[in-house]
Amino acid sequence: MQRNTTRTGLARKQRHQRFAIRTWVDKLPDIPAFIIGNGPSLNDQPIDLLENYLTIGTNRCFKKIDPVILLWQDISLWTTEYHSLHNTQALKVSRDVSDPRKIYYNFHLKGGEFKFDTEHTHILYGRGSTGPLAVQLAVAMGCRPIVLLGMDCKLGENKETDFYGQNPSWTDSTIKNCFQGLVFIKEQCPVEVINCSNNTLWQQENLDVVLNTIDKKHKRTRQSYVRQILNLPEKNIDKY
Repeated sequence: MQRNTTRTGLARKQRHQRFAIRTWVDKLPDIPAFIIGNGPSLNDQPIDLLENYLTIGTNRCFKKIDPVILLWQDISLWTTEYHSLHNTQALKVSRDVSDPRKIYYNFHLKGGEFKFDTEHTHILYGRGSTGPLAVQLAVAMGCRPIVLLGMDCKLGENKETDFYGQNPSWTDSTIKNCFQGLVFIKEQCPVEVINCSNNTLWQQENLDVVLNTIDKKHKRTRQSYVRQILNLPEKNIDKY
């Protein structure tokens, strides 16, 4: 089999390896998860303060921050941003059909309504918006509270779709799908949600204020979080 080396040293994965995120259930009990969306308000928060916290980023968030976990569902992201996302340090988690080279961690997406399933991390529910999928993953990993950033579901002051300007994949249904995802989180998330985004469903908090309420024990290195997620001994940290 042809081998394709990734930035993190992994070769082309067999199916059982790609779906190894099934073992991530409850890997991060009671650890705050900062979910990074792509909305314009991301530019209004001091994102650099999250460098040593557990971050789960979606889509092109790597243009602002290299998260601990990067998650996407659409193959258009891989097509347009492959080299950029490939060179991040993040644990890369893709929908199975959006990882053509089969070199990242994969999840299976079941359509229909968004749904929390705390017993599975490799199966996520709903489509049309990636943020709710990231929240599902965080909850299944045992994280709490969930802190939302850049999940605005509305245009910026200058009609920009995202923090970096205009999203080339944006359509008229994007905001509608995003808002439906926020409603799902608001109504069904089984753990506390803190909102640092500019949306209409929660009061907006400032990230620096929120961090003052988070136990300092959760300020750890990226490598520490990766070891815990992948159950790796310290000497193997460069091989994830």
